[in-house]
Amino acid sequence: MTVMNTETERPPGGRGRYPKEFRRDAAALVIDQHRTVANVARELGVVEQTLGNWVRQERIDAAWELWRLQTLEEDGAWQTITRRSDTPLN
Repeated sequence: MTVMNTETERPPGGRGRYPKEFRRDAAALVIDQHRTVANVARELGVVEQTLGNWVRQERIDAAWELWRLQTLEEDGAWQTITRRSDTPLN
């Protein structure tokens, strides 16, 4: 994980979107290191609600990815089963 500096990471003018990598890294501090949103937000100088939104989205994305991988695995197993059942028995 890279060291984050909110002063240089934010767009000019102080408002706008943080870079995607910054949002992911910030959320990872909460998720992977089991730290509170309040603690990490204070450390990085971001609004708690904003960081909470990033954490929630990362968890949603992780759940979807897990579901996708499980579905692909199940589809592969199903294709193997149907291929075997299509083969004539001799």
